[in-house]
Amino acid sequence: MALGNVICVLDPELAAERDARMLAGGADPAKVLPITEQPVLGSGIVATAEGLAGLAGTHAPQFPVETAEGYTALLDDVVGYGAVLLTSDAAAAARIGETHRSLLDAANVRVFTIGSEGCDLEDSTHAWSRWFTDQQIACVLLRPDHYVFGTAAAPERLTDLVHGYHAALAPISVATPVPTA
Repeated sequence: MALGNVICVLDPELAAERDARMLAGGADPAKVLPITEQPVLGSGIVATAEGLAGLAGTHAPQFPVETAEGYTALLDDVVGYGAVLLTSDAAAAARIGETHRSLLDAANVRVFTIGSEGCDLEDSTHAWSRWFTDQQIACVLLRPDHYVFGTAAAPERLTDLVHGYHAALAPISVATPVPTA
């Protein structure tokens, strides 16, 4: 809606003001477009359990990360498509047991630690570290569309997050017969 109000300006004076503002801002959308609220998903494949649902349904931030090979890019560009479990606690990722690892594998969830030394992805800008701290979380499970499924404040709740994701997917993972004519 807000973008339509920018594009569809019929008054010539207002359109000229808009054009001048856009040119002055270098046509950078972050500088020239109105600030809008980020969409939040409703019910569906999002965590609902107490202590896991704080950020559920919000879009994950896109801070840069660096791989062990020295490639730096935004998270989506580094991890690609698919569900992702990010944790700022390397020890928590190492403690994921066989059962929970199987559940993650079955749901095609890849696990990445993010931080400094000893992590899969380096947080060289410290933006991820600040985000984890500001949100008071130790891990976040991102859906394949990179919306937040849920978060866990403590590493000990990581298994609850895995169970919650598995349970949310269970009704749709059962093969549904296709009707024939």
